[in-house]
Amino acid sequence: MTSRTPEWMTREVVLQAIARKRLRQGGKLPDRSKGSEQDRWDKYRHDLVGYCVRVLGMTPWRGVNDHAGQLDILEDIQDSVNRQLAGDTEAPYIFVVEAAHSVGKTYGIEAPVATWFYRCFAPSVIITTAPTDFQVTRLLWKDIRSHVQNARKRGRDVMPGLLPKKNLAERAGNHFALGMTTSDAGGQGSERAQGQHNDYQLVIFDEAEGVPDFMYDGVSRQFTGNRVRIWLLLANPKTDNSTFQGMKEHPRAKVYRLSHLGFPNVWNGTNEVPGGMHRSTFNDWIEDHKRFGCAVVGEHDEAAYTFELPWEVAKANGDVHPVGTIFAPRRGFLYGALGIPPSGGMGDTLISGGRFDAALKRDVADASPETVQLGIDCGRYGDDSGILYSLQARKLRYETAIQGAQEADEFTRTDRYVQEARKALEAAHARGARRASVRVDGSGGYGGGIVDGLRKLQELVALFPLGFTVHEVQFGSNAQDREQYADVVTEMYALADEVLSVVQIVQPGATLRRDLTDRRYGYVTKGDRDLRKLEQKKVFKKRHKGQSPDEGDAAVLTLAPERLFLIISNSEAIATLEELAPIWDE
Repeated sequence: MTSRTPEWMTREVVLQAIARKRLRQGGKLPDRSKGSEQDRWDKYRHDLVGYCVRVLGMTPWRGVNDHAGQLDILEDIQDSVNRQLAGDTEAPYIFVVEAAHSVGKTYGIEAPVATWFYRCFAPSVIITTAPTDFQVTRLLWKDIRSHVQNARKRGRDVMPGLLPKKNLAERAGNHFALGMTTSDAGGQGSERAQGQHNDYQLVIFDEAEGVPDFMYDGVSRQFTGNRVRIWLLLANPKTDNSTFQGMKEHPRAKVYRLSHLGFPNVWNGTNEVPGGMHRSTFNDWIEDHKRFGCAVVGEHDEAAYTFELPWEVAKANGDVHPVGTIFAPRRGFLYGALGIPPSGGMGDTLISGGRFDAALKRDVADASPETVQLGIDCGRYGDDSGILYSLQARKLRYETAIQGAQEADEFTRTDRYVQEARKALEAAHARGARRASVRVDGSGGYGGGIVDGLRKLQELVALFPLGFTVHEVQFGSNAQDREQYADVVTEMYALADEVLSVVQIVQPGATLRRDLTDRRYGYVTKGDRDLRKLEQKKVFKKRHKGQSPDEGDAAVLTLAPERLFLIISNSEAIATLEELAPIWDE
């Protein structure tokens, strides 16, 4: 009977082990037999990638073609942990990953991080969850068990206390890893989710787009007083208006996209990542117009996420798409191959997600700061917020928020809007602005006091010698282009899409992407014309759990061309007032 040598026991590994033993015997290396078992794992607290390679036998792939990969994400997680261990409370700890199919988000990121945190940080609590039991048990915990088995073959036990038939590993009451599905039985889900507070805590949301809001709420309350906290959220994104998408705007979040265009197997045409997507399958998806598919277009459009490939793609009819063909991905290809969430409106929104994403990446460092535009959306009721945005040197900035019911009386609230606008304008002047256009939401009459208050500030007039103008904007008033739009707010949203093609968003608010890219429109008939009309706020709020599109309204006020607010004659002003009924629904 012959014994089989383990695959990991190569000649190089054996020689290294012999060398370490001799050095240890000669006193040139510390004796590993001294100290606790946990002490021997502490070195990997600062070496997550080394843990993956040497303990698990897994080599994370680095992104190509200027895209992120597994290695990039794991290195950033390690950097966050190092900073937290050093006492940095400002370190990012939320990692949001949008992933295409077959790029190893579970096997290469979630599972190794779970075993690493469990083994190297004691005592620690690891909570993993997904929308269904299949996703928890047959996907995430299957990969966790695969890594445990691979480590055992290399002589390492990375998850002591792992139960054979449960998604649970436990060493003590305050040191365990748990896999669970999401449940809000009895309306107590948030309370159950927030019941853990530990020095070392890791939470993983797999297919995070389907994880319910109560879990997000509960987990956010867990992360208080931790020494090290990490929250991993990964999903194949099928919508751009989920809570998962909203986490991208968290001030402590880092955001990644794992795309086939950055995957080594596809871009390099190799098989260097075992089990990952192949170029041939990627090419097939381009021609699979039932589930994925791309259209061939004549020019690039950043709003449509168009791309080119440095290789030929076979067509279904036996011909080929030559190198340099411009492809426009359809919905299934966007999330399946590129890891991009399709815009929620399915073609009935005025601003696309692609346009917004491109504006986040754009650099407009050479633009003139001479003119500043300030948009003020007024919050008057309940949870609606007043929002201020500014546009200067082609850079869109979130300035501040004012709660509608924050102050005791209308006069105090009005004064606060005036003072916040003054601060924003003074800051713009310090950056070089000499002309200012302020646009105030006047729908319902509330903005009139703000307009009057700003116009009385003579010191602001002095700051802007090239012009200081304050406009009261009625959202339901006539559009300038009355052949296409039913009112000026619809026209502002439509023009914002054009302006964003040359603007950089440097400081977006938490809900700006949702407000802009998921505000839908329909058609109304006036005379013999069908005109586009933006959905009312109450309709948007019904689709978004009572949340108002305040940031979107403030942003489009800010981005709108000055010409929209110039009434060219008294007769047009009278006509506009006559057509205000019914008043724009707030």
